[in-house]
Amino acid sequence: MRQRALACLLVAAACGGASQSNVRPLGGILTVAPATLDFGDVALGREQTNRIVLRNTGLVSMTVGQLAQFADPAFEVKGLPATLGPGSAVDVAVRYRPPQLGTHERMLQIVTDSPASDGADVDLRGHAVRGLATLSGDSFDFGPVVVNETATQDLLVTNSDGRAETAITVAPPLDNGVFSVAPGGEQVLPSQQSIVVRLQFRPDRVAGFSSAISITPCPTCSPRSITLTGRGVDKLLLVQPQTIDFGELRLAAEATRGFTVTNTSKGPVAIEAIELAGSADLTAALDGGQPPRTLAPGETISGTARFHAQNLGAQQAQASLRASDGGPGILTMTGTGIGPVLQALPKSLFVGATALGTTRTAPVTVTNVGVDPKNVVPLVLTGVWIDGNDGTWAVQGGAMTVGPPGANVDLRVSFTPITTGMSHATLVIESNDGLHPHVEVPLAAIGRDLLPCKLAVLPGNPVDFGAQRVFVPIVEGYELVNQTADDCIVGEPEIVAGAPEFRWPGGIVPSGRTLPPGKRMSVRLEFMASQARTYSGAVRFYVSNRSA
Repeated sequence: MRQRALACLLVAAACGGASQSNVRPLGGILTVAPATLDFGDVALGREQTNRIVLRNTGLVSMTVGQLAQFADPAFEVKGLPATLGPGSAVDVAVRYRPPQLGTHERMLQIVTDSPASDGADVDLRGHAVRGLATLSGDSFDFGPVVVNETATQDLLVTNSDGRAETAITVAPPLDNGVFSVAPGGEQVLPSQQSIVVRLQFRPDRVAGFSSAISITPCPTCSPRSITLTGRGVDKLLLVQPQTIDFGELRLAAEATRGFTVTNTSKGPVAIEAIELAGSADLTAALDGGQPPRTLAPGETISGTARFHAQNLGAQQAQASLRASDGGPGILTMTGTGIGPVLQALPKSLFVGATALGTTRTAPVTVTNVGVDPKNVVPLVLTGVWIDGNDGTWAVQGGAMTVGPPGANVDLRVSFTPITTGMSHATLVIESNDGLHPHVEVPLAAIGRDLLPCKLAVLPGNPVDFGAQRVFVPIVEGYELVNQTADDCIVGEPEIVAGAPEFRWPGGIVPSGRTLPPGKRMSVRLEFMASQARTYSGAVRFYVSNRSA
């Protein structure tokens, strides 16, 4: 009895176990992860692929597929149908390529051939955005760039359209000779990220250049043109004005003019030095401090040009502003120094030997050798006197107007010795000469005690040139003979009448001399008649004779 009861218990136990719900049926069991596939933001024209995992947790193989009616232009499933053995899994790719802007949603229904599985549904979602990248500029001007140097600017491209990855395309510039761009081609931009497109300009000559690059800022956008401009130059410092003409300025006067220096480049440029060439009367300097000076891009500073007229006539100079990059900035300066300039000849006067009780005279010629194109500033003597006079010196002439350039006057200096020996003094001339308002001419002479001089004129006095052809010059000579028992002083002869028909040959005035007893002095004179008539003239000498 006990054995039957045990058997019955075992059978009952077996029957009871078959009725429990945790008994696994024969067939594959499908699990899907994730149940919802959200692609988020995807740029129009781009695509994104995500995966779902299908796993067979049953004891029997099964085939997994999708309903035939699943067809959507936004979503594409790859990897089905598939056969899954017990415990195996497979990845199924789902690509989202939005056909238009907006939200897309579809239910992917997965079916199996397993009697133990009803399949699964996967919710597919995605949102299409433009994916438009923003550009930091539509045009880039490199400004002046020194020939064969490279200037760089950056174009910033930013993806700020939603949370979608996008792509841009950078085309090369039309003029590849002077403009370049990097990187080029298609560039992928993650969401909220930026890329730097480097633009470069390298001019090969002095000229203006322009070009363009095209950037497609999203996969479905039209290309956008970016303008590029620049100028090839030989210098970056612009001096304005480039030329300063001070015009006419009185000697010793001073005039100033302003100028500016501008850094025309897109970067800093240093003025390293100012180099002057030409007339020292013209100078230039920067205001507020001398070089080196660094100018920021576009900065302008001022300077002052100066003309201090120290020399006659046209003056010219050039200020070269040496730059840290490119050629120097150039300022050309001109001006004309005008006004009276006093020239006194001889620079020192030796009147010579003079007998006591006589007066010997010699001229100091004052000439205006200045420049005065409009004849508005004549030479004016403001004072004439003899300094250090021992009572033997005198001068004829005082304050007077000499006249425009080329005019001259003779200041006749007289010496009347009262004792023998050397005498010295100084002729002082003051004028409106801006550079030399005070001029001194040293004077010297010798006093001698001599017997009265007696001269004979040979062959005779007067000297007769006779009848001569008109405009035919002839030279005649005569001699002065000392008939005194002592030295005879004969001064420089002076034609006091008959000029210009009577003149010195070659314009050379014979020199005076001291004649010992019995010695003679030859004098040659030229005559040329200008018309048919009788001419007469006279020559005067200083002689050491109180009655001469």
